[in-house]
Amino acid sequence: MNRFNFLLNAVVVLLTVGAGGYLAYESGFGFGPIRATPDDPWFRATVLESKQPVIVKFGADWCPPCRMLEPELDRLASSGQVAVVKIDVGRNHALARHYRVSSIPDVYLFHNGAAVAHRVGFVDHDQLRKWIDRQLAK
Repeated sequence: MNRFNFLLNAVVVLLTVGAGGYLAYESGFGFGPIRATPDDPWFRATVLESKQPVIVKFGADWCPPCRMLEPELDRLASSGQVAVVKIDVGRNHALARHYRVSSIPDVYLFHNGAAVAHRVGFVDHDQLRKWIDRQLAK
């Protein structure tokens, strides 16, 4: 990725995540596919260096449970208590492989730079909120 695209993507990320929004990191924001890796500057800044907890959902558009999870994650993101990031496993093989994603949707909770928990499958907003609260209370 050239420097201009990286900077433009960083601005979009800051505006979206800073507003408590739901960020889909899969299409490159119209600049062609972006493939995140664990050492990717975007992933590091958005997820690993985030001041707030981050939910990372590994999924795919063709996956019905992944699509069912979308409104639940939107609701969670709108609370502003956690950031939500969507990773398309078909476009981000290295990142999915690094986190050993074998079934989708696979939801990870990141806090203070580390993946502190994960769960596989659909879960509604209330169950997801309770799960997050339990994990952060540890």
